[in-house]
Amino acid sequence: MEDHKNAKPAENALADCEEKIEHLREENAELRKSAQTFGDLAERLNSSQRAQRKHVDCSPRPATNQPT
Repeated sequence: MEDHKNAKPAENALADCEEKIEHLREENAELRKSAQTFGDLAERLNSSQRAQRKHVDCSPRPATNQPT
């Protein structure tokens, strides 16, 4: 009789754990997706900054006022 009483809480605990695992898997997938999107954005920003620096480095420099 004692085994039967303990079976129900164990089944509930197992179901709770399985539900938590599923929730964590879904959350993990969303975090991975967000991380990928963030990485893509960072790469675009980096490329844009490199192109801007290259453009600035190639631009003619304004004349400086030097005493004659």
